[in-house]
Amino acid sequence: MSARQEIYKANREGQEKYTYFLLAGAGAAIAFAVTQSQTATLTWSKLPLDLAVLSWAFSFYAGCRQLRDVANVMHANYDMLRVEEGLHPQLPNHPQVVELV
Repeated sequence: MSARQEIYKANREGQEKYTYFLLAGAGAAIAFAVTQSQTATLTWSKLPLDLAVLSWAFSFYAGCRQLRDVANVMHANYDMLRVEEGLHPQLPNHPQVVELV
């Protein structure tokens, strides 16, 4: 493995760990807010808490989508490399596909 590949791999792993850390933080914040306010009644004074929970929920959703999108791009890149090498089961050494690359 080349130095460039190792640096890329380390960078990707660091980004994934950071994303999982943020997802865990958002999930913990939502869980804490829900457990601490189970008996509370809905009033205008609780509106900031409601907005915070909605923001954490959106952050959690966005983080999950980001992980899914990165996985999809990585899978597409892997498939393209297999096409280029002639190892893809559906498009082995197809000249028109390899020419597009």
